Amino acid sequence: TQLRLVPLLSLVGFVFVFLLWFFFLDEEQPPLNIGHVPTMEQGRALMKEIQASSAVGSGLTLVLTGSILPLLHDSIRQYAACSVVQQIHVNWSNNHQMPLPRRFLQEGKVAAAAEVIRTNAVLLLDADVSLSCQDLNRAMVEWQRDSTRLVGFAPLYMDDGNTNNVGGSYSVLSSKALMAHKALVKDLQPTTRATNDSCSSFLLAAKWAMLSQQAPTALTSNIRAIDDGDDNNVSCHSRLLKALKQRSLPFDNVVYTSRTKRMD
Repeated sequence: TQLRLVPLLSLVGFVFVFLLWFFFLDEEQPPLNIGHVPTMEQGRALMKEIQASSAVGSGLTLVLTGSILPLLHDSIRQYAACSVVQQIHVNWSNNHQMPLPRRFLQEGKVAAAAEVIRTNAVLLLDADVSLSCQDLNRAMVEWQRDSTRLVGFAPLYMDDGNTNNVGGSYSVLSSKALMAHKALVKDLQPTTRATNDSCSSFLLAAKWAMLSQQAPTALTSNIRAIDDGDDNNVSCHSRLLKALKQRSLPFDNVVYTSRTKRMD
């Protein structure tokens, strides 16, 4: 009798371990809150709107996001010195819903919260990501080549955990350092981003890759591809596809160092 119980107990143990594994796997991969996703017809209308607008001149508007006031203040001063930056909008993500201190609005190029974005080029940037004025100029040049594409510095690699911006294929870029036409920011960027879920920073790029059927342009930089603790790139990419009900997205496998040179 005891010998007969051994296979049965082994089977019960296997089923128990499997259920635990399934439960925790599901816990680690919650569904993404993707917000509004335009239809393909609305996507085509967005594309026409962008193509009809000018990408030349006027510089860019920097939308700076952060929760630490000293870091925001330092970033404002750093980027206000860049000639390509025409306007700075500050998105202070604080838990107490307090207004931004008045002294911030007295800094050069900082726009009031209600002020509209004046430029077609918008750079979404987290205050804890440091780019040089030269990086901003490179992004602007690349974006002006084709303003229907997104340009950024932090791709999500699909094939491996590479965080050196070299190798692997990518379909999306993080909105922690992303340049886009203001129409896309208005229609595709979530109003709030889950700070505890790094995948949420790739939603704008994933939506536009689906709607436009074109991959974004990634530029080389010194910032990491994912700089907030998510070491499972494949899992994040799968969650994005599942949220958008897509089997795949257009991809590229190079990052660009300049207008004419690229790194394989």
